[in-house]
Amino acid sequence: MINISTKLNIPLHITDTIKTLLGNILDFDVDIKIEKHRKRRSFEANAYFHVLADKLAEKLEQTNHFIKNDMINKYGQREYIDDKLVTFIIPDSADVSEKQDIHLCQTSKTRVMDDGRLYRVYIVMRGSSTYNTAEMSRLIEGTIYECRQAKMTEDEIASPRNRQMLEERYGVHFEETNKSPAV
Repeated sequence: MINISTKLNIPLHITDTIKTLLGNILDFDVDIKIEKHRKRRSFEANAYFHVLADKLAEKLEQTNHFIKNDMINKYGQREYIDDKLVTFIIPDSADVSEKQDIHLCQTSKTRVMDDGRLYRVYIVMRGSSTYNTAEMSRLIEGTIYECRQAKMTEDEIASPRNRQMLEERYGVHFEETNKSPAV
């Protein structure tokens, strides 16, 4: 049995084809990371999320960025580094709801800092382009729920063709429900 903290030296045999593809990188030491395999979602599932969020923004007369951030905060995935939740502390007066380059989920935790100003803790949420199939399915199902709450029609939410494709390829569940997907 191998102790988890044991360092291993594992020889790696690379074919000539791979050597050609990697070029000069083989002249250097490389780090190899082994992670649990996650089935990746496709770009079309992510594109569908963005289209659906844009439709919801139009229906609710909100900006696209606000709705996408809201959906990611409600149904998205938190960011972790080394199994630790990533958070930011930002002045409480800051409005992060329209941010495009980072997704931040507001918490109830606040603190007065040395400068006398009130600051709030935000959880960093992963962007949808990093989601695997199951994570993307949850985000889309949550967005579908919000569309139904906004009284969008089923045809506005997805064409029969898109509905079938998303159900078959990505496990998105379209069945009618008045319950929000589990958070």
